[in-house]
Amino acid sequence: DCATCDVNKTCAAAQQDCHDGNTLADARRDWECICRAPFSGRATVAAVADCRLDECTAACDTCAGGTCSAAGQACHDPSPLQSARSDWLCHCVAPRAGNATAAAAACDLDECASECSTCGLRACLSGQTCVEGGLSDASLLDWECRCVAPAEGA
Repeated sequence: DCATCDVNKTCAAAQQDCHDGNTLADARRDWECICRAPFSGRATVAAVADCRLDECTAACDTCAGGTCSAAGQACHDPSPLQSARSDWLCHCVAPRAGNATAAAAACDLDECASECSTCGLRACLSGQTCVEGGLSDASLLDWECRCVAPAEGA
């Protein structure tokens, strides 16, 4: 069956290859489309396969390939479908916040909202508020405690 033009077009349109395990003349409509690497999935007789790929764990040209883990971040592929390439996300690990699609994220740290050993959340006394100077790694330890009006001081 794979030799017929219509069958080949069905698989090719889905970016899959045609496979016919039985080429005898009396074995008709037993062909199946199979996923091309790096995708995998279950083939269905006389139809396209359901091809999937977890771009966080697979090795391919559009996959994360350790990008997230190398940056100390978590990877998530929201859709493993063949039609959803390059949709993986790098998520910052708490207490940092941020994410990016198909790249390492720029992670922010609000030291006034986070509970970490160098953060101001617990350092400020009652009647004070924590004010963050900046969220990037270049501005760590720039928070300060300020008195809440009508009190004065820092």
